Amino acid sequence: MVVFVVGLNELYAKDLKKRTKAAQKFIEKLGDVNYLWVGPANFDKDNGINAVFEATAAKGKFFRSKDISIPKGSDKRHPSISGYRIWMTSIANHIQNDTSYGFTLNPPKKRGTIIKGKVITANAAKDRGY
Repeated sequence: MVVFVVGLNELYAKDLKKRTKAAQKFIEKLGDVNYLWVGPANFDKDNGINAVFEATAAKGKFFRSKDISIPKGSDKRHPSISGYRIWMTSIANHIQNDTSYGFTLNPPKKRGTIIKGKVITANAAKDRGY
């Protein structure tokens, strides 16, 4: 499963047609891979990017972060530690409660447990997504 988290800078996007095409291309590249698209922490006005991503993602595959209250960190651009906990707990609960994902998320039994998996970082500008 791929969990794709959209950064705050996307809120400022005005080229929504280009973003829609890039989002469609991303979905095509995923193919049959199960995914969850996580919208940005909405610390500023949304120019429409949440609607673009929600319309592009398959039904139930977009998590609207705008609907939860996420405390800001000291830089005012990223969540605080407690904000990240609230945000990630909300996302985990969404996955846990939606049977379409086909698995459950169980917390590690003890701290420091090594979790096997692969993290893929994408940068749309660098990767020429737009």
